[in-house]
Amino acid sequence: MNLDFRKWFLSATLAGSLVMGTGAAVARAQNPGEPLPGTRADKIEDKQDAQQLHQRILADQQRMQSDVQQFGRKSPQVRADRRQLRRDRQRMKRLRGDRQRDQRIRNRRRN
Repeated sequence: MNLDFRKWFLSATLAGSLVMGTGAAVARAQNPGEPLPGTRADKIEDKQDAQQLHQRILADQQRMQSDVQQFGRKSPQVRADRRQLRRDRQRMKRLRGDRQRDQRIRNRRRN
């Protein structure tokens, strides 16, 4: 009986600490390793991400043009390139929205 109570108590304690720890990480930032939104570190990180995505989009476009010439417009390779290009553009759009949100946060802090 005592052993069952210890197991129950330990599992309840672990579950409670997991819930409390997870809630704190979500409230602080997007991910625990990321800087707070609107800070200078976040701005620098977003700028680097945007540069990488831009380079990736250019590479995707070049690969797609090459595949169109080599395989044709409706080939599986070109379709995969289009999907990847669409995903990268969506990521860029989300990043642009994140940067705008960070700018609004910075403007509120100044005022």
